[in-house]
Amino acid sequence: MKFAWGIISNGKNRQAHHQFTLEPVQQLEKTSERTPLTREPAYTEPSLYDTVSPMSLVDAIVFIIIYGAAMRRAKGRCARFEYLTKVCILVYTGLMCVLLLGVFFSFIRKPVIAFLLSVILFLLFYQFLKLTARRLYDLDMHVWHLATLIIPVYGISILVYLCIKKGNDDINEYDRAIKYRKLLNRLAHGRNVIDVHSDRIYIADDDYLVEKTDSGNLRIQIMEFSNNNCFSEYLLEHHNPRRDKLKNIIEISETELDEVIDKLKLIYIKGSLYLVVNGVHIFIRKENFAYTIIIKKDSEKRLDTFARWPPADCTETEMYVCRKKIREKDLAAWIKNLTEEPRM
Repeated sequence: MKFAWGIISNGKNRQAHHQFTLEPVQQLEKTSERTPLTREPAYTEPSLYDTVSPMSLVDAIVFIIIYGAAMRRAKGRCARFEYLTKVCILVYTGLMCVLLLGVFFSFIRKPVIAFLLSVILFLLFYQFLKLTARRLYDLDMHVWHLATLIIPVYGISILVYLCIKKGNDDINEYDRAIKYRKLLNRLAHGRNVIDVHSDRIYIADDDYLVEKTDSGNLRIQIMEFSNNNCFSEYLLEHHNPRRDKLKNIIEISETELDEVIDKLKLIYIKGSLYLVVNGVHIFIRKENFAYTIIIKKDSEKRLDTFARWPPADCTETEMYVCRKKIREKDLAAWIKNLTEEPRM
């Protein structure tokens, strides 16, 4: 009986154990039929190409603003050698910024530094556009050619043309002279130099207010407490001043003003573009990290009588004589001789 009871009990235990072990499996199969198992993808680090999206509307607006600012603020000309040198520096700096941008964005993960590098890239692009606009001016081309750089094939051909084409030596409408008054004040303290503008006249350390009348004459105001110089003394002596409180007002025509300048043998800065010496118009611009002096052919001998020309490379056009590659030291010595030598 004990043996039979043991077999029966063992059978019951095995059946219970079998039911116990099969129930979870059956439940798992039932649940798997209802909701299939999904496997989550493994986490991967985002790369730089995944995070950079195509140009958005904000990026397009920023590019338009940069283009407009470069077209508007580009002044003067840029010669070929200067353009190539500065473009190489900009490209090298830009490549280094792109390399650092990838490092800080992908590995070090410093978004602030990455943002600063992006701003630097935009500034480099702005300087490139501004420099290219000045190079277009050097070739007498309109600044709107700058907008064609976004055209893939035509833009590259324009850049190649700018890099190999020699500029025009003549004076064109885009030319910008050096700051004559700043240089002359440093060299000669403004002696024998007069700078005439539409609203003011500067001579030495003094400045005089100028108003233009309806008849076209100039009304010059000379204050009583201002320093006396050859210009103010001559006007007060040879023209009838009208006293008004603490100032003397002298009305003079533009022709008479030119005659006064010629009589006093002053160096005349005309419209911030020319130096006028003995009736000779001298144009000085900065070109290829040096200076260039340009005068008309028929005026060169008039300056040879009292000023020795600085060492330079001389070229000629139909109208002008250009003296190029003048060092700053030689230019300063030549201009100083102009202010000190007597002019007959």
